[in-house]
Amino acid sequence: MRRSLSLVLLLTVSACANGADEKPFAVEHVATLDRPWAIEFLPDGRLLVTEKQGRLLVVAADGSKSGPISGVPDVAYGGQGGLGDVILHPDFADNGIIYLSYAEAGDRDTRGAAVARATLTLNDSGGSLAD
Repeated sequence: MRRSLSLVLLLTVSACANGADEKPFAVEHVATLDRPWAIEFLPDGRLLVTEKQGRLLVVAADGSKSGPISGVPDVAYGGQGGLGDVILHPDFADNGIIYLSYAEAGDRDTRGAAVARATLTLNDSGGSLAD
């Protein structure tokens, strides 16, 4: 994600600096999501997408979406809180481990940042997190 974003920013800055009227990239609508926050590319080219309310989905290049992945931690959604980033472990292809950042409920109506590690198992309906 960070590399792609850097490339888009670099291309945008380059186009602005050169006075180009045309965009240096094309935008293509793939899927409609409800408050998406982060994406991570899976080895097979599909995307893991977090939605702020606490859903984790798999989205394919054709726009098809899985059902919500089960086992996502309880998320304290509201204001700036919710499900945040998703990152694959460097050896994801071998171990299936992902990391999620999210807001969790605390004492006396407070929220705090949390990070969870889980093993992702994908299936036809979406998948599940364990451990």
